[in-house]
Parts: sequence; C-alpha cells; structure tokens
Amino acid sequence: MNKNWIISQVWKDILFINFKVDADLLRASLPKPLELDTFKGEAFLSVVPFRMEGIRFPFTPALPFSSLWELNLRTYVNYKGRRGIYFFTLDTDHLLGQWIAKSFFHLPYRFRPIRAHLEKRIYKFEVKGSLDIIAKVSDVPLVASEYNDWLVERYSLFTVKKTPEGNRLWRGDVVHKPWPLSFCQLKINKEELCREFFKTGNFQLDSFFYAKELPVYFKPFKRIE
Repeated sequence: MNKNWIISQVWKDILFINFKVDADLLRASLPKPLELDTFKGEAFLSVVPFRMEGIRFPFTPALPFSSLWELNLRTYVNYKGRRGIYFFTLDTDHLLGQWIAKSFFHLPYRFRPIRAHLEKRIYKFEVKGSLDIIAKVSDVPLVASEYNDWLVERYSLFTVKKTPEGNRLWRGDVVHKPWPLSFCQLKINKEELCREFFKTGNFQLDSFFYAKELPVYFKPFKRIE
C-alpha cells in the first residue's frame, strides 16, 4: 500500500443508486475547468448511502468519531484526462466529523440526522426529506462490466474551496482495491436529494448495487486551479 496518505477509513454497507440525468443540466452545475464525464453519451447522478468506520491518521488509533453514517450526491467528471468524482453534498450524522471534513478537506459536508440499520441483510436508510429506502443485500457478486467500472473505479475527488479571491479547485486522490460489488434488491420510498439540487431535472433510475466493505486511503488534497 502506498504510504503517502493522510487519513484512512473503512467504508461499509455502500449502496450505489444511479440515475440518468440530462447532461446539459449537470454541465451547467460544474465549476470550471471540470468537464462532465459521460458513459456512451449518458450522464449520471449517484445517491450513495454508507457507513464509515476506522477513521485514523498515520500512526494513530481510530479517532473518536471513527464511526458515522453518510449520504452523498455525486456526479462524474474529467480534469485534463483524469477521471474523478464531484460531490454536490456529503451529509453525515456526526457534527465533529462534519466540521473536520469541511474545514480541512474543503468538502461540502452537511450535518443531517440519519436513521440507518442493517440486520439479516435488510438495509434501511432514511434522511428526513431526502431519502427513504429499503434494500435486501447479498454476497452474490456482480459480473465485471465496463459500465460498473466506469461508475465506481475512480480515484480522484474534486472539490471547490471558497476564498476571498474566488473559488479554488482542489483534488484529493484515494487508494483502494477494486470495488467488491454485489447484487441487491431496492425499494425507494422517497428520493428528494436529486431534486434538492436540480429542481428541473428528470431523474431516471438506471442501476443499483451494493458493496459490503472497502478500506480506503486518502492522499493529501492539492490545489490545482
């Protein structure tokens, strides 16, 4: 494992809920010079609920806020040939974790109460006013595909930091093994997170899948513009 990292985490019980969206709508929402990345001409938003554990810096034990729930809304971008992810929001139920991530990594974290539970493969996740889902998860692996890899195998995160001189683009890189994706069944009782950020959008559910666990290492964020 590359030792040039500043923080490690273990992501658990990750659901990827992927929607096709009008490409022009997404392009208009991206900061320059990021370019929208598409798959065979189609643009996507993904709603991703999961649990984060084992958060620590090099040579330290797990931090006091080492377990928290998170919900993010993301799309797929390209910067000078480097594929990555751009987050519209990352919502968490932990105030200290939210403050640290927003203050030191410039990521658009928000504090939101989250109710989540996984028992006997039934996964319930609810954020009032944003998302209410029930999934039946499994260990049955997904067959590798160009589409799945395009969605999940991305190793750069892009974010914008607001400064008195204007917005500045930053990139953080991650290191992890390939995603261990598996099948799941999904019932969406409510999904309003996409509508919160794109009131005029048309969101067509395209795919969904699950991953049980993935250790992740973050490299330092760098200003690139």
